[in-house]
Amino acid sequence: MPSAAGQLNILVVDDDSVIRELLRMHLASADFVVRIAEDGEDALAQILSNAPDLIITDISMPRMDGFELLETVRARPTTAFIPIILLSQHSDVTIFRRGMELGADDFLAKPVKRQDLLNSVAARLKRAAQSKQNLHNTKRADDAISAEPALLSRPPPSNRMPTEDLDGYRLIKKLGEGGMSQVFLAERADSGERHVLKLVRITADEDGEVMQRFITEYALVSQISHPNVAKIFHQGFSETHAYIAMEYFAEGDLRKLIQLSHTLQLTPYQTLTPHTAVAILIQVAAALSAVHKGGIVHRDMKPDNVMLRADGSLALADFGIAKHAHTDLDLTMHGEVFGTPVYIAPEQATGQKVDQRADIYSLGAMFFELLTGKPPYQARDAQTMLELHVNAPLPKLPQHLERFTPLLNSMLAKNPDDRPSSALVVLAELGRLFGTSGTASVNGILANEALIQGAETNKSSLIERINRAAEVSIALSFSAAAKSYHPISAVPGFS
Repeated sequence: MPSAAGQLNILVVDDDSVIRELLRMHLASADFVVRIAEDGEDALAQILSNAPDLIITDISMPRMDGFELLETVRARPTTAFIPIILLSQHSDVTIFRRGMELGADDFLAKPVKRQDLLNSVAARLKRAAQSKQNLHNTKRADDAISAEPALLSRPPPSNRMPTEDLDGYRLIKKLGEGGMSQVFLAERADSGERHVLKLVRITADEDGEVMQRFITEYALVSQISHPNVAKIFHQGFSETHAYIAMEYFAEGDLRKLIQLSHTLQLTPYQTLTPHTAVAILIQVAAALSAVHKGGIVHRDMKPDNVMLRADGSLALADFGIAKHAHTDLDLTMHGEVFGTPVYIAPEQATGQKVDQRADIYSLGAMFFELLTGKPPYQARDAQTMLELHVNAPLPKLPQHLERFTPLLNSMLAKNPDDRPSSALVVLAELGRLFGTSGTASVNGILANEALIQGAETNKSSLIERINRAAEVSIALSFSAAAKSYHPISAVPGFS
């Protein structure tokens, strides 16, 4: 119930005192009245004596856990309408599905970010107010109280995609569609900021694997903070969809830049000059270094998943089939192939276990295309393409690009053991290729390349910004390496 001052009352339930206090401070800073409970039984007693406007509860607790509390609250007509947000440290789809079946309104992953928390709370309270108003306007309150408790705040799923507000977002236009999701450009109603929403429909007959991949994507990428990795802002759930709010890239992706370069014919030999190809390689390798350091294997490296910002920085995106290198939950069954055939590593093409070196191979295939204007292998069908990656020798580079042959031979080695062990080693090889030391500025690499190739002419301002942004990427990569347990001097080519 609202307090005398009109403030909304939120009950926080968690057996961890640190998390309780953190949530209390976040909510109090937004002018909510916050009550706390240490477990489900304590929470239920408070709910029955003075019902809150919203409940935020952990799942794993002694005595009465979050699921039991949720089920009990939904079973009582006087409390069934209260919005309930579940907290969990797990991304297991079975937990998500059970919560949805019992009537949970949203899920937040621990550790909870303040803005994610406040966005979720605001959306649930707004929806609860709208539901009450609708019941009042249609004079169906008596029928609703006798309805199934778990469905009181959840209308039947619609077969249509959302066309209006989605938890504070207004959908503007559809950007694309994949096998498991649809992608929309959306605008926040409160700030006007544009994000990309990736939506997966929640259906009763969904087998769990699609939703598990979706939840895992957020769990993996939200832990990475690096300028060359796309930002993910929030994961949420509506009545009919799960969604991820991501950074919007108005400049498009690297594929668009390659196609544009074809059209402009920047050089007679390839899409981009080696100078810019190296600058792009530096930024993407820096992204992979950060991703791999977090224990994540991307598994779908391609130009379409490298996004462009207006300042020239590149960001690795779309972790829909990524996996944690050490997770017990391996969604790739033996013999199952994921990835894009044009850039796929041999071990990935044959359904074997992959690690970060598969991403290095795919990065090598991308670099080959950036240098020459076409990928290393071309075929009429996917199966032939996979066979070429497994068995065919690497095509020779044109004479004016021969200095890149040793680097590409190592990145595109058929045997993972013959490839660079990390993206940082790729950067080290670039330093060695252009005669710079490990701690030297990337300007040295790019300057040497410009002298060899000749400065670009008629290049776009975006390409100029890409070259400058590479400086930041390599500096961050070397800084991260210096702070790790392995000294920078242990990296080949660095002293």
